[in-house]
Amino acid sequence: MLTSSEAPVARNAAINSSGTTNDVYYNTVLGKQAITHINQDGFSMNLIYRDPYYSGMLAQNATLAVKFAQAQAITQDTAIRNLLSTRLSNMGV
Repeated sequence: MLTSSEAPVARNAAINSSGTTNDVYYNTVLGKQAITHINQDGFSMNLIYRDPYYSGMLAQNATLAVKFAQAQAITQDTAIRNLLSTRLSNMGV
């Protein structure tokens, strides 16, 4: 399930049996077969390491990083769904 603070929320869109309104949240759900990662040909992974060095009063700087090229692709769009949900109660929030 993917959720985001930027995902759309429909305020007061659902009315429950007691007559109060609830917000409806839109979440995207992905099946395991829905997406894949593709490694780019001709660009292998690089490990970047720089030893710590003394550069001043009690300052030691070191670098450890990994650099690689990768792309994502949708392999089966039928395994991507929009899930609508509400909270049990807004409780004054």
